[in-house]
Amino acid sequence: DVAPHYFADLEAFAEYLKNDDVTAKISGHASSLGNETYNQTLSVKRAEAVKAILVDSHGVNAANILVAGKGESELVNQDNTEEAHKVNRRAVVVVKLVEQVKKTK
Repeated sequence: DVAPHYFADLEAFAEYLKNDDVTAKISGHASSLGNETYNQTLSVKRAEAVKAILVDSHGVNAANILVAGKGESELVNQDNTEEAHKVNRRAVVVVKLVEQVKKTK
């Protein structure tokens, strides 16, 4: 689940994503707790949860958002502490602006 304190940010971001010239890739990440297969699945679900809010609650075109799971492959903090695990559980969004080129005759 996405923490409620992110909802306002997602709402503002959704308005930007409604522009068809914009695409986004949401990558979910997990901490190193649990086994690798579980963390991979969890990271995909994390990215899909963010996408679902953008699409279902804010009307963003689903085709403009890709999701990926990174599992525990890109840890921000390698320590085995609760704080480290907390920062590793995240979703990262990369946005691309697709430039439309007009054809001339």
